[in-house]
Amino acid sequence: MNVDRLVREIVERLETLPENELALVAEVVHQELAREQRYRVRELTVESERERREEAEGLREAIEAINRSLRLDETAEEVLKQVDRLALSDIAEIALSEGEGRFRVVGVRQSGEFVSGMGRTLPAGLTAVLSDRRWCGATLSTLANPACDPGGLLSTMPSWCALPLIVEAEVVGGLLLGSNLPGALDEAVLHRVRALAFSASAALQRAHRHEQVRLYAALLEQVILVHQKAFAGEAPWEVARALLSGALQLGEHPAGILVLEVEGEHRIVAVSGLPTTELEGRPAPVELHADAPFRIEGEALGPIAAKLALPDSATSLYLVPMVTAGAQIGTLVIVDPNGETPDDRMLEAYSSRAGIAYQFALEHH
Repeated sequence: MNVDRLVREIVERLETLPENELALVAEVVHQELAREQRYRVRELTVESERERREEAEGLREAIEAINRSLRLDETAEEVLKQVDRLALSDIAEIALSEGEGRFRVVGVRQSGEFVSGMGRTLPAGLTAVLSDRRWCGATLSTLANPACDPGGLLSTMPSWCALPLIVEAEVVGGLLLGSNLPGALDEAVLHRVRALAFSASAALQRAHRHEQVRLYAALLEQVILVHQKAFAGEAPWEVARALLSGALQLGEHPAGILVLEVEGEHRIVAVSGLPTTELEGRPAPVELHADAPFRIEGEALGPIAAKLALPDSATSLYLVPMVTAGAQIGTLVIVDPNGETPDDRMLEAYSSRAGIAYQFALEHH
């Protein structure tokens, strides 16, 4: 029954209705209104239940898609793809913990495109908030710490948020979203994103650990290959070339140079990935001698690039000293376009272990 029409008819008839019928009319109206209310509540309940089931089914399908791969880049890409379906954002980033209070971005989705690979580290303030299992953002009064600076492109956006990724009460990373539309990341949107982030955290942690195992396996494999050449009695210079080749396998490094001490002088003994090999055997520029790992980039790289005939794409050199038994025997010079990444730690571990093989070949050849 249409309640509005019923009310109009009642109002029209009340003027001529005897007083003894008023109680009966009131009872009829009460019953009809109660029936209509029960019908509406039932409809709302059915609709809400249907929406909840559809949301749960969508979340289940998203988690299944996220868990299909063990590769970190593929898992991060899938997570960001699913987030993009839930939130109207211009940029989304995933950062994972590297230990020692550092969170590094491992995947970015911007303008519908995914960018894999290690990137910037999150600012200390943002890391501290995420590590405390809190979340922060801008433009939304419901978010904590609105003054927290996310760094990078997010800092320029009027609407952004950072959500911790938690597995068994441990913060394993953070999910960062940014939008150029103020208020785009409202509470309803973030409620759905938080549900996905909570469920995806375990998959991201698993993929991250798998990536770390892969890096360590690659490190051991390259060290073993260099040692096998040394123990097989190959010439020190062949071992040196294998040593440099192995270093370039530990990450996305297009080229490199191996500088070793030869008869009291630092010389370039191996070159890989550069247009010319004429550098081999020449004295090494003094800038290529490193007592500790450091990076040459920016204006400081120009003079070195000219001396080494580096390609224009070489924007950074990473120098890793080779130290064995307390003595430095040379320096690995790696063309590194990615900046600081976990691969740097692998190179530092590799240089000394592979250097032992070169020393053995030098002493026994």
